[in-house]
Amino acid sequence: MNYHTIPYHNGKIVVLGDLHYDSFRRFALCPVNMCALQDIIENADALILAGDLTNVPAKNWARVFR
Repeated sequence: MNYHTIPYHNGKIVVLGDLHYDSFRRFALCPVNMCALQDIIENADALILAGDLTNVPAKNWARVFR
């Protein structure tokens, strides 16, 4: 595992919450693309995924993380 230090005072952290990815997939959509977050995520020093990533996690988490 590699660890990186986020620069003090100028590091960029992105927090995404309650994506409910499977709700988007039902309509063949991607929440990152739909909300125009690709550039923001690519330029971040750290990404935190919080909240509900999916409905019925035990069943759908494998698909979300793919």
